[in-house]
Amino acid sequence: MRRFCASLLIVVPALLVSVEASAGTMEVRQTSCPEPNPPAEDDTCHETIAAAIGALLAYDPPSASNPGLVDIGPGNFDTILCLGNFSHVTFRGVSRTTTTVAGVSIGSCPNLGFETLAVKNSVVGVVWGATGSSNWKYVDVVAPKPWVDSGCNATAATSHTMHGVRWIGSLPTDYGARITCGTISFELGEIRMSGQGTAPGPTSPSRYALTLAGRGKLSISKSAIRVGPGTWPSNTDWGLGVVALSVGRVFGAVPVGTPTLVLRDSVLNVDMGKILRANATAIETVGAQAAVSTPGTGFLLKRGSQPSNLWPARLVIGGNHAIESNFLWPASSTPPQIRSVDRADTFVETDCDHADPTGSCSNGETSHLMEYRAGQCGSTDPWYDVVRRACRERPPG
Repeated sequence: MRRFCASLLIVVPALLVSVEASAGTMEVRQTSCPEPNPPAEDDTCHETIAAAIGALLAYDPPSASNPGLVDIGPGNFDTILCLGNFSHVTFRGVSRTTTTVAGVSIGSCPNLGFETLAVKNSVVGVVWGATGSSNWKYVDVVAPKPWVDSGCNATAATSHTMHGVRWIGSLPTDYGARITCGTISFELGEIRMSGQGTAPGPTSPSRYALTLAGRGKLSISKSAIRVGPGTWPSNTDWGLGVVALSVGRVFGAVPVGTPTLVLRDSVLNVDMGKILRANATAIETVGAQAAVSTPGTGFLLKRGSQPSNLWPARLVIGGNHAIESNFLWPASSTPPQIRSVDRADTFVETDCDHADPTGSCSNGETSHLMEYRAGQCGSTDPWYDVVRRACRERPPG
């Protein structure tokens, strides 16, 4: 049993040792903590997270020079709650498969840490309001909506770093996760959003796995984003489909700002092929302002299994937004069936006939570089043959 005490000086032959007690640490254990003998008010072991926080604030208030630690043992525990009443505390579990908390609800609390645990909730995993900052390491957030923030203003926002974190959510009727107030740096992790519950029908509107609006800024590196139908039945007939990342789409009140997405050296996979009909959109921008950059990122897109007049969309851009998202599709004898932004996508077609005046690309043996230009070549065959300087399979001129 650890307990608060001053430094002790223990004299041993030829040695002077300074022993520091573990001030600033509270333990949370699912089973009853051992009773101190004699009983002490400054006991460091508690059965709930709330009790541990209360004792920490009462007997050794955390600060930048004296950060606090809540050491959570195996089992299922209550929600981690902070409403502007503390800072500089780390909540550390045993592992994300061993320690589970019922949720994280924060409002204006800076310098918090969350490590080696799971957050599991039937509605929202993490609710972050107003201001504050946090650092996350090896945490699973499992909830229909893994992350929702709100309440910031034009001068104050949040800042979060996430390393080895997994957001595991669903595709509710509106959005799966929402970032409107914070800057989140997400590396070496995974965002996995999949259909659960009642499947959408033919007239159902689009659903959004993750939305950025207002002052929301998300930088993802060396991570995977996976969006799919999950448990929805194979005969699901969905008129529109899913958007993996929506930049600028607003749900509720948001502050004025430029929502920004940076997706670096990652994989974005939107696969709706297991159900009958649904389109797959990787990234869209809407609203007055938005910025997107996707250096070194790979895209895997698949719509529903039945024929449709909708092609999977890598980029759907609404408005005059700052977009840096060039992508080279694998070389093939068949153009990628996608929708994108003019001059953002290219591929090498391998069966062109350079001598054919009609620009045929079906039985030849020459490779031509093709560039996506729907504005010039039309939506039916939106590829421009850079070698011939003409739209694909059309004569020059």
